[in-house]
Amino acid sequence: MAIKLKTKNDFLVEFQQKIIHGRKLLHSANHLWADRLLTDLYFEIEKTEWLNIQKKHQLIMIISNSWWIYINSLIHRTENGIDIDFIRYIDAYKRFFSFLSKLDDFYMLNNFATTLLKSFIKMDSLSQTGITKFINSFCVKVSERGEYIKLIELQMVLMYLRKSVIPQEFFHLSMEVLGRTIYKLEPSKRALFLYVFIENVNVYYQLMENSEDFVKEMNKILVNRIPGYLKNEFSKIGKITINERNFSTIVGDLEELIYYMNNIGEHTWIIILIKNLYSKIHAYQSYGDAVTYIRKFIDFAITRNRFEIAFDIYDFLEDLFLYQDDLGYDNILIELWVEACKKFVEMKEKKYLLLSLEKLTTHLKIPQANAQKYHFFYTCNILWQFKSLFFSLEQKDFWRMMFYRALYEEKDFDLAQKVLPYLDKNLVPLINNPLLLYNDTKDLERDIYSFGENDDIFTGFEEGFVIKQMIFRINTDGLISIRMISHENKIVEGKIYDEFWNDAQIIEIYNDIFSDNLVKTYN
Repeated sequence: MAIKLKTKNDFLVEFQQKIIHGRKLLHSANHLWADRLLTDLYFEIEKTEWLNIQKKHQLIMIISNSWWIYINSLIHRTENGIDIDFIRYIDAYKRFFSFLSKLDDFYMLNNFATTLLKSFIKMDSLSQTGITKFINSFCVKVSERGEYIKLIELQMVLMYLRKSVIPQEFFHLSMEVLGRTIYKLEPSKRALFLYVFIENVNVYYQLMENSEDFVKEMNKILVNRIPGYLKNEFSKIGKITINERNFSTIVGDLEELIYYMNNIGEHTWIIILIKNLYSKIHAYQSYGDAVTYIRKFIDFAITRNRFEIAFDIYDFLEDLFLYQDDLGYDNILIELWVEACKKFVEMKEKKYLLLSLEKLTTHLKIPQANAQKYHFFYTCNILWQFKSLFFSLEQKDFWRMMFYRALYEEKDFDLAQKVLPYLDKNLVPLINNPLLLYNDTKDLERDIYSFGENDDIFTGFEEGFVIKQMIFRINTDGLISIRMISHENKIVEGKIYDEFWNDAQIIEIYNDIFSDNLVKTYN
């Protein structure tokens, strides 16, 4: 059943009002009622059937960010260090963690909970008991979802922070999983795999400055608690050294492990090996060599339907590029996630397309220079194409796309001027005259990123080609192919690639134009 536009708008207005009210309750330290309000709002979103997966994810992120912004606001940095209202902070994070646990989205749970854990690790004033409880509660959720690599990581973090092993269920389970995996490997590579895994825990959670020292420290902590079936492998870790002389051999061994892990169905470990490869190549060659090297594994993952690995590589590259650049309009990060979206669109992989679109939207900040404006609208046009294939679009997506096409594709400056008022309020003041913007940026078309595809729909046209017959064919994927035959029986064929005009704005414009209203909104 079609849902009226007014119903959708009313729902979103009410949602926004509840978010504002929930945030006010949080900042007034009324955690109980804020928790109830925001949790009820989440369940309301989940039971609303006409909301698609993209919109639900977006609204749930707004709720999650409300908690996250509030928790961060409780940390005050002063000249003497960090000042935290621990009573409010601990109660808030417990409620937030409880909220995250209700979500059927491990990526979101993992991101927020891991960031919380990293912040706890840096706090000298947090008790050992407190952080143990947090890690164990995190382990419960991780274990329930079968995310055993994360479970092993958390147990190692806990061991390091406590400087001892708690022989509990999670420890035994993590060692069992680790043992099962190790015994699938060639004996000569087992110790290296262990070394790399432990090293990765240190790098990811920033526990010690020197990863080699961390591996030794973990070996000492575990020495009397390691299950018998792992003692031999752990004993060999101390013999591993990675230096300039054996670096190339180590890289070769790690790459072999990646391919082998994929072949035996243990692909979830691969991203750890890829990250370690990056760090080794960066250390002994260069940053550029390291980035180029790990990029080749994106296509390796995509072609084998290992979409999670591909997304994780893009996510890792984002962290690297963020570290290199400032927080302004960043072409590199935008183009990174455009590339990711393109890969997932081609494979019709909705889950990681949605996450990539979210990343792209985050980095698509308001441009300032004219070159950035061209880059922005060019990207918005591509973003619209990506979204329209699987998801419903927001009003701003539609009008940004329309502005780009009117200005740069149709070169209809009057139409671009008419579209301008419908753009985001913070974009409109930046474009005084579409014609001047076009003249200043039209030459950038030669340098803008592209996918190396031919935009021409038809090839083979000659002057004087007169159509005698035209045949359209639409396949089940929505791809339109056209075959034209001339009076001289010459044939021209072409394809129109996916463009799905399913925007609510199209219906709105159509209804307005053909309505009986004397004053038209769109004219």
